[in-house]
Amino acid sequence: MAIAGFVLSFMYILGILGFIFSLIGLSHTKNGKMKGRGLAIAGVAIGGFWIFIIGITILWAAIIPMMQSQVEPVVIANTGSLESDEYISQGFIVHRLADIELLATTNNPANIMILQENEFYRYEEGKEYYYLKGSFDSKRLTLSNTEISPGNYYLIIEGIDDPVNYQYSIIIE
Repeated sequence: MAIAGFVLSFMYILGILGFIFSLIGLSHTKNGKMKGRGLAIAGVAIGGFWIFIIGITILWAAIIPMMQSQVEPVVIANTGSLESDEYISQGFIVHRLADIELLATTNNPANIMILQENEFYRYEEGKEYYYLKGSFDSKRLTLSNTEISPGNYYLIIEGIDDPVNYQYSIIIE
């Protein structure tokens, strides 16, 4: 039993069986009539190690989903006004794959868009850029339950012809 326990103790899940066999082998070699006490002790130690690792793995698998589901939503909201040739930018960071809800409204037509960080820099330099979602010459941009990847993002509201009063709210869940 001591040898079987020692050999099985090296095999991840079978390490539990190796631990049990090693304990049996340890009790059989206690009085000294049978040999293999050292192998039994080693089997108990190695099997115990695997039991510990398996326990930690199960615990980890149970705790991580609970931690991820308890993330509080982030809410960003603001109101303000712009002249016709101005724009505002609101940056926000998404740390993990997340759902975003956004509502941006203006009293006069404006360009409203969401850009990733590298595209925002291109926008500022006056170069051609790609927007994730945009509403041009409009008074409203809405996103509902839209999944976005981790990264840095910017909401842009750009006045066109007339001064603009705006309000927006961004919810990241």
